[in-house]
Amino acid sequence: MQRQALPTLPRGSAIEWLKDAFMGGTGKPFLTQYDLATPKWPKDYPPLKLIFLSDLHVGCPAMTLERLGGLVDRVNTLKPDLILLGGDYLNDEGSPNGPYVSPRDMAKVLRGLKASFRHGVCGVGGNHDAHKKTEVFQVFRENGIIMFENDAMKFNHPDRPQQKVYVAGLADDLTGTIDLAKTFEKARGAEPLILLEHNPSAFDAIAAFSDRAVVTLAGHTHGAQVDGPGRRLMDLPGNAPWKYVLGHSVVNGSNFIVSSGMGTSGLPLRVNCPARIVEVVLRHSPA
Repeated sequence: MQRQALPTLPRGSAIEWLKDAFMGGTGKPFLTQYDLATPKWPKDYPPLKLIFLSDLHVGCPAMTLERLGGLVDRVNTLKPDLILLGGDYLNDEGSPNGPYVSPRDMAKVLRGLKASFRHGVCGVGGNHDAHKKTEVFQVFRENGIIMFENDAMKFNHPDRPQQKVYVAGLADDLTGTIDLAKTFEKARGAEPLILLEHNPSAFDAIAAFSDRAVVTLAGHTHGAQVDGPGRRLMDLPGNAPWKYVLGHSVVNGSNFIVSSGMGTSGLPLRVNCPARIVEVVLRHSPA
């Protein structure tokens, strides 16, 4: 396995660091950009820009409804082709991480996301969404967001309708059952595939099952949320493996990217692990 460590980035200022550590993780999120040149992207396709947002936990100090609106505006200025949402939209009721916000209220804000592809905002559910999964999926779909659970959909390029792209999304493996055979069957064909899941615990299984996906994106880990020597100050959530805590990895020729997410979980703080908007540009490169 090849793993590309994220470069050490300055937090921006001591004030931003203090906002993360002592003011609810409210420091300004980084924009982390990946230029992914790969032979899996067809040479006659133009580059494709993805924006990936994960682990919003709307209601935590870092992601109030007002801040969510600001995030939507910031993402739209990036002019993405597709916007992918990686699950854990909800904040737990009664959590010290902040108040609970209903899926309907957050969906009304998220419907402002704009992608160049028609119906180009897609998502999967996370473990924190499981107890309200039916409601989350329903109100998100009512607000123009395509929600996947072991499913896929084909999208036409807005300027070149003959060029098509699949987006597929897996079930959350902590609260549901991942079905790789069903998901890849739904995306059968020669068109490039972008795969979305919540938890990177399935990365090794995906790499062993198929190298069809151009890239697989996941969140869930929060990048450890509190980063120190050895990155072991806090346990990772669920069954996420430490080898996929954050950043870009290549396994058996498959590209995997894990985001540190936007919101916080458990306690409203981040230390040396800021929130990230992930931008991925897919382009062709010879083998």
